[in-house]
Amino acid sequence: MLVESLSAQTSDTLIKKINANRTWVESATKKAIPISSIKSDDFSDLMFLKEYISDKKIVFLGESLHGVNDFNVLKYRLIRFLHQEMNFNIIAFESGVHECSLTNLVKDSLNSHEIVAQSLKVIWWVNSNCEMMRYIKSNSMDIAGIDPNNVTFPLKINHYLNIFKGEKELAKKMYLLDSLDSKYKIRRTKYYYEKGEDIETATSLDSIRKKLLPQYISLKNEIIENKNINHQYKLVLKEAIDSKLNELSCSNSSKKDVESFFVTYEKRDSLMAENLEFLIDSLYPNQKIIVWAHNAHISKKGQDIVMNKGVSIGMYLKNRLKKESYVIAIDGWGGNYSLGLKKKQFHKPKRKSLEAVLYNVPYRTFFLPVVFDTKKKEDDWLTKPIIENFNSYKNNVIKDKYDAIFFTKKTIESKLINYYKTPLNCD
Repeated sequence: MLVESLSAQTSDTLIKKINANRTWVESATKKAIPISSIKSDDFSDLMFLKEYISDKKIVFLGESLHGVNDFNVLKYRLIRFLHQEMNFNIIAFESGVHECSLTNLVKDSLNSHEIVAQSLKVIWWVNSNCEMMRYIKSNSMDIAGIDPNNVTFPLKINHYLNIFKGEKELAKKMYLLDSLDSKYKIRRTKYYYEKGEDIETATSLDSIRKKLLPQYISLKNEIIENKNINHQYKLVLKEAIDSKLNELSCSNSSKKDVESFFVTYEKRDSLMAENLEFLIDSLYPNQKIIVWAHNAHISKKGQDIVMNKGVSIGMYLKNRLKKESYVIAIDGWGGNYSLGLKKKQFHKPKRKSLEAVLYNVPYRTFFLPVVFDTKKKEDDWLTKPIIENFNSYKNNVIKDKYDAIFFTKKTIESKLINYYKTPLNCD
């Protein structure tokens, strides 16, 4: 197997440079399983994962930082492996329940770029995720969202008509409500909106809430009582509208003091756990599910109180589902990352951080099961803080938070696609 490795001399130089404990590096190297590629279709180097995941129904794939394209590429490869080798057919994203649900129902009529733009948050609008959506579509896999916050613009009216299959009035009602909600958000945050729609807007959170809440509730009741909509679609549409209701019930001010509807921290992670449980127990009871989200959200026990207010999906998930889950953090250091459209360079890892240890393991990309022996001092590195989004807190450690970690070096930043300049026949 061809493995990208660092020379002994280079490794020694790095160890001295970032002052990592050599014993810890040796311990981590012994545990590490090298990965030959982050994008290959040859899965021979990933077959060992079956030993860890064979009895699991849910696999969480995290990321320490949004804006690292290598994480997107690696996740796409892991998704292909889990689908082809272990029969995982559903992917739940840290993206809006409403937008992912509706997009999934009509994805066969969308191209891959449209699926990405209609379902995922802008931070994941990259070419590799367009390739992933093409794969998902061609292999009849499903996508879903678990985030109560919905941020994309609505589908076109013909897509709503397709979803409701002949129930034109219901389709028009939902389209107009989603358009009004979206136009309000877009007007407040200066996002793009297709011109020509004669839709009323509101001037305050209270006024839009009073207008939308009762109409969404009325629409949900009409959908539930309608005998022409099949049971599966009713479940999806009800959950999508409930997500809107949860969002409309919360308000938040951004750093620019622009008020918006946004569910945060404890409420957000608890709702993401509930939404995931709905997918597992009600919508896809006999399916295996992959969850795509930030490391902080998938952590089994939450992070340091400063990081995401100390909460995570794992804290709220039912115990029986925790037993059926395998939680994989994804981290990396060296190279570049992006903040929005700005390219940034990783700085030197902090002394005695987890990244300082793992950066000296002599493999470009590797897998590390989190196995901790309290009797072995050489395993003390598993108690060292993770530099999550460049914030290192003493309680933010990998031990007891994740089952394993993928680590990669010399990363490339995410390059966001301009959806509005992408040709519609891109597939």
